[in-house]
Amino acid sequence: MVVFGFASGRACKLPKVVASTLLVSVRGLALAALLSVLWFPTPSLWSSDVKEPKRVLILYSFDKEQGIYAGLDEALRTTLKARLPYRVEFYTEYLDLVRFPDPGHADDLVRLLQIRLTGKKPDLIIPMSFSALNFLLNSGKDLFLDVPIVALFNERRTADVKARMDQDPLITAVKGRDELRSTLDLALQLQPDTQGVVVVMGNSPLEKFFRGQVQTEFGAYQGGITFSYPANVPMEALVKQLTDLPPHTIVLYTFFFQDAGGEFYLPEEALDRITKTSRVPVYGIYLDYVGHGVVGGCVEDPEKTGTAIAESAVRVLQGEKPADIPMVIDSPSRNTLDWRELRRWGISEKRLPPGSVVLFREHSVWDRYRPYVIGSAVLILVQALLILALLVHRRQRLRAEKRLLSERHSRTR
Repeated sequence: MVVFGFASGRACKLPKVVASTLLVSVRGLALAALLSVLWFPTPSLWSSDVKEPKRVLILYSFDKEQGIYAGLDEALRTTLKARLPYRVEFYTEYLDLVRFPDPGHADDLVRLLQIRLTGKKPDLIIPMSFSALNFLLNSGKDLFLDVPIVALFNERRTADVKARMDQDPLITAVKGRDELRSTLDLALQLQPDTQGVVVVMGNSPLEKFFRGQVQTEFGAYQGGITFSYPANVPMEALVKQLTDLPPHTIVLYTFFFQDAGGEFYLPEEALDRITKTSRVPVYGIYLDYVGHGVVGGCVEDPEKTGTAIAESAVRVLQGEKPADIPMVIDSPSRNTLDWRELRRWGISEKRLPPGSVVLFREHSVWDRYRPYVIGSAVLILVQALLILALLVHRRQRLRAEKRLLSERHSRTR
């Protein structure tokens, strides 16, 4: 028998069968309530504010080892995450189109992207530089038909696709620049006795195209300078040519991906070989080159470029039409130099244009320890003054003692 208590203070006895039945019923109701919560969420759960993440596909023209976009990539991702109120998923592809320019490679990339992004269609595509943009507008034109694009492009290298970009309402862009003319002007200001300029670039299809544009640009240069463009030579022969350059010559390094023998290089790798053996100063057009033996150049800040791309991307992801977002120029270029190379070639800092940035400056002992030296000197001076004061005081005291003794002797007499 089971006894139940009631408010009346009397006990009610129930048979064991009835009590067991009630206990099972209570357990069943509790289990049913739990299952209903698990399988049929409350309306508050259904009305959750959880949103799908925004998917951003970044297409790089080069191999992952190419370091020129490292700062740009970090700034791009950081700015997007900070400026958007929801999560961002990044899908990054290094197309390596300079090393593999054949159409078959591009077709394989299209199929790879179709497979990889099945069910994960991007909300935005960001092609970095000419090759990636050209890939997207040609081989990948049917890949994501209605996805907006924020491109980084160089108008010097993409003049042939500029009209297509202007006519496409899904594209906006940030204009990057290769400051060849400004870098040359900087070099001539630092070395006004320059008579020859050797412009170095590789032998890939992209570089051959770029070489023609540079020759046209420098062909109209008025300054009595002789320009040369080494081409169709393997790396060893190129290095030998640069080793034998006469005085009053400079090297203007653009980029170098492939030599005439088909051997592939990272631009920084090729630059290291050139600067270590060159007998004349070398100048470069990208910030990443400063620190690899170049004197300097007029260069863009890749982090500011990444931020500029991210700002346009934020506007697109928040619903603005790319056609309503004007193309912008990323960031002002600035003269940036390597202090060690200035000293190596005996170039005076007095010749630097106003606003120049000098990196890798090695401070003298005085620059490094100036506060400690001044503090020590002040401490020594204070100690010297205290010692001098004590000596003066001691001398005065001795004189006073002698005077007192003298007066005492005179009294005793």
